Amino acid sequence: MRQFCSNAITESDKNIAKTIQDADARFIYEEEAIYLKIYTKKKCPITKTVVMLSDFGIETIEDISYETDGVYINQFLIQTDRQMLQKSQDLVESIIKEALKGNTFFHCKLYKFALLQQFDLKRILFLRAFIKYLDQLLLEKREESIIRTFIQHHELTALICLRFFATKGFKEIDKAIEDSFKKVRNFEEDKLLRIFYELVKNIQKSNFHLNKETIAFKFDLASIKHLFSSLQPNIEIFVYHKDFLGVHLRVSRVSRGGIRWSDREDFREEIKSLMITQEAKNAIIIPSGGKGGLYIEKPIQKSEFEHYYRLYIDAMLDLIDPEPTDNGDFYFVVAADKGTSEMSDVANEIAIQRGYWLKDAFASGGKYGYNHKKLGVTAYGAWMSCARHFVDRGIDIFKDPVTVVGTGSMRGDVFGNGMLINPNIRLIGAISSHEIFIDPDPEPQIAYEERKRLFEEGKGWMEYDRSRLSPGGGVFLRQDKEIKPSEEIKKLLGIRKNSISGEELARKLLCAKVDMLYIGGVGTYVKSSEELNLYIADKINEPVRVDASDLRCFAVCEGGNLGFTQKARIEYAKNGGKINLDSIDNSAGVNTSDHEVNLKIVLNRALEEKKITFDKRNLILKELTQEVLNKVFQTNYSQPLAITLDAIRSKTMHAEFLRVIELLEKEVEFFKRRDYEIPKNKDLPEILNDEGEIVRPVLGILLSFSKIFLKKLIYSSGLCKEPFFEHYLYKYFPKSLYPIFESYVLAHPLRDHIIATVAANIIIDNAGVTFLADFEEIGKERFLVKIKSYLLLYTLLSISKVKKEFYEKELELKKDLYPKLLEIERSIEFSIKWVIRNAHQINLEPFHILSYKNEIAQFLSYEKNRSKNFFKYIDVLKFIMLAIHIKELKEYRLSEILELLTLIISTFKIDEILQLLHSFVPKDSIGKDIQNQLIELLNYFVTIVAKDVVLYTRGNETLKEGLQHYLEEKMIDPARYMELIERVRQSAPSDLMLLTDILHKLLLEAI
Repeated sequence: MRQFCSNAITESDKNIAKTIQDADARFIYEEEAIYLKIYTKKKCPITKTVVMLSDFGIETIEDISYETDGVYINQFLIQTDRQMLQKSQDLVESIIKEALKGNTFFHCKLYKFALLQQFDLKRILFLRAFIKYLDQLLLEKREESIIRTFIQHHELTALICLRFFATKGFKEIDKAIEDSFKKVRNFEEDKLLRIFYELVKNIQKSNFHLNKETIAFKFDLASIKHLFSSLQPNIEIFVYHKDFLGVHLRVSRVSRGGIRWSDREDFREEIKSLMITQEAKNAIIIPSGGKGGLYIEKPIQKSEFEHYYRLYIDAMLDLIDPEPTDNGDFYFVVAADKGTSEMSDVANEIAIQRGYWLKDAFASGGKYGYNHKKLGVTAYGAWMSCARHFVDRGIDIFKDPVTVVGTGSMRGDVFGNGMLINPNIRLIGAISSHEIFIDPDPEPQIAYEERKRLFEEGKGWMEYDRSRLSPGGGVFLRQDKEIKPSEEIKKLLGIRKNSISGEELARKLLCAKVDMLYIGGVGTYVKSSEELNLYIADKINEPVRVDASDLRCFAVCEGGNLGFTQKARIEYAKNGGKINLDSIDNSAGVNTSDHEVNLKIVLNRALEEKKITFDKRNLILKELTQEVLNKVFQTNYSQPLAITLDAIRSKTMHAEFLRVIELLEKEVEFFKRRDYEIPKNKDLPEILNDEGEIVRPVLGILLSFSKIFLKKLIYSSGLCKEPFFEHYLYKYFPKSLYPIFESYVLAHPLRDHIIATVAANIIIDNAGVTFLADFEEIGKERFLVKIKSYLLLYTLLSISKVKKEFYEKELELKKDLYPKLLEIERSIEFSIKWVIRNAHQINLEPFHILSYKNEIAQFLSYEKNRSKNFFKYIDVLKFIMLAIHIKELKEYRLSEILELLTLIISTFKIDEILQLLHSFVPKDSIGKDIQNQLIELLNYFVTIVAKDVVLYTRGNETLKEGLQHYLEEKMIDPARYMELIERVRQSAPSDLMLLTDILHKLLLEAI
């Protein structure tokens, strides 16, 4: 090789210098050497070019720089595979030119594919985007190792890329790929490349060929989940831009959740965890869980964020169907989250510009939506939820004095609104991100007025008027090294030292003895005593975090997310504390947003057909606000009540709850025991409190996932298509919407999803999660009969109105409320079991059954006192479906059959036998089976006696006379059974052998 030098500028250099616009690159081949000459208008550091050449796999031996006619020339003596370079020369030169112009990266190790596989910039960009995605998807892999594997197996990598770019010949390409896998010897490399291959095959849609600066891929991960060790979404969008990365993860095509601006390099893992959390939270609404987020790879000002947010949203909408279609992917909804609270209007603007069918329903809470902070939605819903803890004490937290410690400041939505709900609360202290507020003995009215001022002015605790504090009160900084607490604060918090740090003061405040700890700000403030701070994501609040075992508050209200770890909730609840879940307490926000989206869908259709104007639409939305909020807050009332009832059930129904847990783990993808601190069956005591109840935080999780299971079952079964189920579509929307917009409601694209959600919520909130306990035992088809029967009975007997009368008296009834609600559900369950056993011989057509509703109401004298009369006739109502069936065997009025059943029940003391049966607490599954069999025998006895009396009563006799003749003909002496029952009651009320003997005697004589 001759010596590398340049004694003079060549004519060729001069000619090129005259013609270049920005930059040029030329390879020169000599017999024993290869040169690269780079021409630029601006000076380009040689070191940058040397690094870029190394990315191509080209080694620089020597270099020299010079200038001519205002053009800078860098000349390199290089070493590489001559034949490979000649084959790829044009590609390599063009890439270098684009890099010099600033149109692509200077440094990219994937440039080696230009030499190895003749990849142009487009293919390199595809590969670069995919590697960025794999780096997020596979936490055990790093970007550098992925690139090394791809380069090492460049032929296979190129074939997989070809799979994406090809328009035909997929069978041949797939065969070539499979053959190439045989050459991969390393297991980890094989696994990585197979995941890459499967992902490429499962790209549902991409905007790559639109040549936009932001690239997006939509993946169907559902079919390849076996390749991953952790839970994954079913649908994922990955967004790539040279400055930022984004994802959107969905459980199903109909999913929703917030978009956040993440500051974590492993941001996909953060978004995935939030998606799984959102799935549980969305149990009460129509869509499944979803979550999105973007991570900007360079420091930016907050004012620059909107630019990247727009690119992110626009790229994702490239992959979504613009209009609803059968089996299409058209429901894509976003919401505000961390860092994006002001972006709803931006997202809606993009959706409208693109002609996306949801228009400004795309992002809830914008300028024409429901403003959660102004309405105080989340806070009020959380208080409604927490109120359940205080009802048993006869306390109304919306008006009675309640002592509170909180996390947050008055400028925040959840905390600020929460602290203005009840003017009589006594807020003795609060912790915000930087401040500590303490008012040892507040005067409620004075404190309320000052909190209100801070909220309206958007100010923190430091702006609190000190003259309005009670003696000894103050505002401090969490970072303070030394605080001298007043005697009042020392007494309040049990502090003995004269000096204390801000962080220690905050911990003492969290552990104050108060009625309520209100989580109203962002941060995880409580862990379990067994957990290490090392494994808790929120590092900012680590210095003030406390153990659940140290809390002295009576109850916790989780207005904000993640205030407690799940383990902390369980520990606190086991120690007697009253707590639900953040997803239960603060569900009002997501619930309101969902109602807003679905209302806008209805009204926007009317707007398109010019039935209303845009201004009229916005006016209607505003007028519907209170109706929507009433529906939202009803959920915040119903779910904690459902948890309370399930807690009572769990004392004697451990086996049923365990069956539900096993069913959910088997059937619901995102329910895993370990994720919610639910132990194995044998370790059930770990989640029981001193009263033998499963603790509320666990019951809350079971409540949410039971609803998810049930709504998916109802949706997939086709029940939603039945005319009767349309009733639940009407229940979802405000009543005042129907006079004008009914046709648009009926044509709602999520009609069946809405029906399934409303029906599932009604069943689980009232019957409890144990409604699912026999799913596997009776099978899917009979379980669908159970669902239908429950909803029919609920409507037939006007159960919601019966219960409402009790709800209105709950502060008066206190704990006496719960036995009544449970007894109502037991009566329905009793009737359902009869229906399931006899479904083959009865007419279960809903409108046929419901035709008896008025007649039943008259028999029960519902117009006088619904709740009282329900219990007056509750024993006969357990046989209501039997009564309808018997009535149709012979022409009697239903009221006559009900009177007959009343006589049979009283004559044979059926209600007393049932009470004795229910008082028996089985020690094992055999005892439980015997108990159930005896209840069925009793049911059977009433059935055959009633049928026989009706069939054999003469035409000139009343049914009462027919019953008397029946007893005489069968030689049955009811008095003898009364003596037997009394003997059982006196001697051994839970002796199954004696009860079995009575029932067998009854049946033998009846048969």
